Amino acid sequence: MVISRTFFKIILSFIILIGYQSLFVGFGHTEILVDVSTIEVQPATPAASTQAVSSETMKRPERNARNMIVDTDLYTATFSEDGGVLTSFVLKKYKEVNEADSPGMQIVRLDGTQGYPLGFSWGSIVPTTTFYTSDSASVEFRDNKAGFVMKGHEQGLEIERTYSFSKDSYLLNLVIQVKNVSPGVLIGAASLHQFGSPAVEDSLAKRFLFSGPAYYADELKVEIGGKEFAKGPLTVTGQADWTACECNYFMNAV
Repeated sequence: MVISRTFFKIILSFIILIGYQSLFVGFGHTEILVDVSTIEVQPATPAASTQAVSSETMKRPERNARNMIVDTDLYTATFSEDGGVLTSFVLKKYKEVNEADSPGMQIVRLDGTQGYPLGFSWGSIVPTTTFYTSDSASVEFRDNKAGFVMKGHEQGLEIERTYSFSKDSYLLNLVIQVKNVSPGVLIGAASLHQFGSPAVEDSLAKRFLFSGPAYYADELKVEIGGKEFAKGPLTVTGQADWTACECNYFMNAV
């Protein structure tokens, strides 16, 4: 089906889950690295051909990217306008180490070299580095709910990211809308990128519990060991309920 000047939307709804395993709590810690997981969602209405694409790209404002800080009863999360990504997620009820002055457990252990969780791309038109302008500089909860909107513009596409939160839940909800405002037909595949480097955990516990990428599909959980990646990049097809970076006691999943 050909899409002309009339706009189209691709709506991607994602739930980010931070889970906790109660086994083997209290051992010492060691660092574990996990490979990259990527979710790809094909447009519901693919275009049949490509016409001229506008070269217009959203210009970065003359200011630094703002950080949106979400503070709940369970965690403190930080999102950046630079890519619209999640750059920090600190748990309040779980500590880095078993010491009184230990900071909360940091789930996002990345410096941005690979990327951050929840980066979005749409083919070659929308890169994960797209700059998004947030609708406010702070996030305030009302009736236990809060949220904010980030908007970006790349080569004839308008992208809107809407985050929403509950103060007493680890679940984050993200809806991404893509709208074609160019005079032509655009073709692309929507992808949400999940990068993970798990929490620092102990070497004894990891002998008993899996650490690495995993996904759940067709009522079956599949854990992907390191040997699989020695063969090269791994592509999984089909309908998955969630995909995650797991470690001994925690996981973050899309």
